[in-house]
Amino acid sequence: MKKQNLQKQLFAAILTGTIAVSACPFAAAAESAVPETTAIETQLSPEETTETEAAETEISETSTAAETETETVPAETEPTEIPELETETAADADQLAGDSAEDPVTAFVTRLYTICLARNPDTMGLKNWHDRISSGSISAVEAAMGFLNSKEYQGKQLSDEAYLANLYQVFLNRNGSSAEIQNWIKIYNQGVSRNYLIRGFSSSTEFTNLCSSYGIDRGSVTLTEERDKYPKIAGMVVNCYRTLRRTPSGSEINQWISNTRNGGSGADLAKNVFQSDEYKNQKTDDATYIADLYQTFLGRSCSAAEINSWKNVLSQGVSRTYLMAQFSASTEFGNLCTTSGISRGSVTLTEERDKHPGVAKMVVGCYQILGRSASGTEIESWVKKTVTNSSGADLVDGFFKSQEYRNKNTSNTQYVTDLYTTTLVRTPDSKGLSTWVSALESGTSRDSVRNSFYESSEFKQLCTKNGIAVKKNRYPKAAAVLNQVGWNLKAAFQWSAGMPYSKNNATAAPGIEWYANYGFTNKKGNCYVMAATFYEMARELGYDAQQISGSVPLRRGGYGPHSWVEIKINGTTYVFDPDFTNETGRNGYMITYGQSGTWRYNRGSVMQ
Repeated sequence: MKKQNLQKQLFAAILTGTIAVSACPFAAAAESAVPETTAIETQLSPEETTETEAAETEISETSTAAETETETVPAETEPTEIPELETETAADADQLAGDSAEDPVTAFVTRLYTICLARNPDTMGLKNWHDRISSGSISAVEAAMGFLNSKEYQGKQLSDEAYLANLYQVFLNRNGSSAEIQNWIKIYNQGVSRNYLIRGFSSSTEFTNLCSSYGIDRGSVTLTEERDKYPKIAGMVVNCYRTLRRTPSGSEINQWISNTRNGGSGADLAKNVFQSDEYKNQKTDDATYIADLYQTFLGRSCSAAEINSWKNVLSQGVSRTYLMAQFSASTEFGNLCTTSGISRGSVTLTEERDKHPGVAKMVVGCYQILGRSASGTEIESWVKKTVTNSSGADLVDGFFKSQEYRNKNTSNTQYVTDLYTTTLVRTPDSKGLSTWVSALESGTSRDSVRNSFYESSEFKQLCTKNGIAVKKNRYPKAAAVLNQVGWNLKAAFQWSAGMPYSKNNATAAPGIEWYANYGFTNKKGNCYVMAATFYEMARELGYDAQQISGSVPLRRGGYGPHSWVEIKINGTTYVFDPDFTNETGRNGYMITYGQSGTWRYNRGSVMQ
């Protein structure tokens, strides 16, 4: 009997704060009965968060007025802040101690005060928690969450490591190892809330056994936030924010998850981050941008070799959006989206250079012969022009005929090297380089050599692969004749000079097109017809030809109207006169003004 009275007095002193204890002896007794269990990591898969157990009654940190007071007021001020405690009699305390001396619920609540708040329970707070657990209005896990989510506890502003150490004590009644805590830190850093961690601990076998030892209902945690229901998508959001060099708030994570699951996609999530002003304002270099693509789309770092490989792709004229599209279309990203339960989606390409990367690469090669890099705008302009109403030959001609290139005064060797760069998009082989340089040095014109490259099977295959015309037949009838006689200037001249002579108009007025159509249709004509058909074939071959309307001396004296063609080759202007060959039988191919044995040409006007 004396022993029982001593126990009652001791417990009453504890409850009234007269004696402070570091741990409840009843809790210690209960805890000693908890069997050893496997570490929590073997009991819980972090991904198992999309299904929750039956909803339990939610508990707030201020469930009752008494609870609010006792959790926010230091123990030593409670008698003055809570008047009812001043009227508590020794008999009342003795009765409470007697009622709870053998009560494991009291021990469970006391340990929550000790572990979470590092203080002894106040009388009213202890009774409130005791009664609610005993009556079944709240479960053990709800009581624990009440302490962990209280203002008093959150006011401690514990580090993540310290918080997890508390969770091990609260739910598993043991210390967590460094490896265990770091594993949970890794999970937490993927965007879930602390309630997600609590659910992991509270669902473990160890906590289930602990609750059984106290004879109380374990209960369960109902996850309400999007980031806790879909932790893998939360991890994708966090990866995206790493490219912004910051951690997203819980509300940002929840919002992005909601957007992604309601009509969005994984690609949309990543694309919106890269296209945001926040990211663009960082002005990242190519290497950083590529590393960010790996982090955002694949959730991993990348090697230097991977970065260099993608930098090489960027150097071929495409935009950064093109790279983003390749990452979104990768198998690795597709698998990540499937695992996360969201659609992959895609990145839509809007620029022509990204839709036609092969043509963009050709444009970059063309700018290389000018000795400079092209801007994205310049590349886009040339690609758009080439794929819509031009050809591969027209693209290359645009650079070789430009004043910027002519001003370089390249050697024959450099000229041939430039042809390989622009038409075949490669460096020349030694045999090919030697052959073409020899042809130039033997008198073959640069325009003729360039046209030979256009006629090569390698150039035609490249254009076909890139979805563009090899050569745009600006003069279809001229092209039809060239298909018969061969695509070279000499053959074209011989065809025009060989047509039967017939009288026709002898003025510039009808125009080149009229004369050429007449000649190709009737296969006969005068000097204007012969010159017009040769002019169109020369143009089709890529030469910058001009048809001239002028005059030459007549046998009977005076001058008569006449037409011929001029072509500037390697800096020299040459005359091509099919009618001179037709009438005299002498060479009118590639002659010069004033050359012995030719007519004296009075140059008039350039025909249109």
